[in-house]
Amino acid sequence: MKTKILKHGLYHLFSTLPLLSLLGGCVANSPQKEITEPIPEWFMNTPNDTGNFYFGVGEGRSKDVAKNVALNDIASRISVTVKSTLSSEINQKIAKGKELITRNSQQKLLAQVKAIEFSNYNIDKMIVQNNRNYVLVKVNRIALYKKRLKKLNVKMNAINAQWARYNSLPAFNRLNEVKLITAAVDEVKVMLPVISAIYTSFNDADYRGVLNQYINEMLYLKDSIVALFDRGNPPEIESVIKKHLSQQGIKILSSTANLSKKKRENLIVIKVTSKAVPKQIRSTNRQLKNARFAKLTITLTTSNLKKNVLAKNIVSVTNISQISYADAVSQTKKFDGLIKKKGIIAVLSGVMSACTQHHDCKF
Repeated sequence: MKTKILKHGLYHLFSTLPLLSLLGGCVANSPQKEITEPIPEWFMNTPNDTGNFYFGVGEGRSKDVAKNVALNDIASRISVTVKSTLSSEINQKIAKGKELITRNSQQKLLAQVKAIEFSNYNIDKMIVQNNRNYVLVKVNRIALYKKRLKKLNVKMNAINAQWARYNSLPAFNRLNEVKLITAAVDEVKVMLPVISAIYTSFNDADYRGVLNQYINEMLYLKDSIVALFDRGNPPEIESVIKKHLSQQGIKILSSTANLSKKKRENLIVIKVTSKAVPKQIRSTNRQLKNARFAKLTITLTTSNLKKNVLAKNIVSVTNISQISYADAVSQTKKFDGLIKKKGIIAVLSGVMSACTQHHDCKF
């Protein structure tokens, strides 16, 4: 009886082995297939931009990453439009070779495009497939345009206020305002192509007309100013000042004869005084062992023809000579270097320089 049962059991055991072997073979030999879902059609074929909306798509591990990719996609397209607009304008010149928009400003502009804050957007479509987030973002162009236009008008109003102050000043003092106004104008100019790219119906002609008027008037400001030097100025220092004024396009006069009324109004008279004292400087440098040092304090007074003081500045330089103290006093290299660093107008006026509020500038 046991033999029968044993045979019966063995029969069933061996009869199932081929099936188990077959199943085992199937599990071992068949490759595992990943089930992937198709990428959404709207992601592969992004909707075209319209006059009212930008469309952008993005993909990422999270919703925020995908959204930022989509917004960067839109910013890139705006950048392409702006580059196209600037390609011709960047090479345009206005009077005296000044660029309408400098190359440095172009780089700032493109960086500004990348940094656009898209506050008026919504995620139009989103899907998670294969552990990836896919989004379709829609940006309201009209809202974006109005936001940028508001910023533009704020800056434009500030420039107009600067210009009103500029016109209230004597010609020489206006020179100190030129750099500030030019920088503000340049900043507004790089905003215009961005706004035009966002809203194609935007007309920037009025803005450009005003800004170009300001720039052109400032460019000719130096041509309207003439300089006369007071008698008794230290010749070495006067010579350096004359050189830098001439490089800036300011004409140097020897007298006021035959001057027009306008030129008389814009005439500046420069008086220079200097005081030198010996200065002791300890140094382990053998070359300086026998050197002589002179601390030179230079007072620069700029007045108009009516002797009204327009600006006054005091600068100090320390000169060195291997010959003598007198030779150190007559040196101009440090004073010339100061002007190159600060600019002649800044040195004469004490404005827009690193000097203290008391106009004491050491170099």
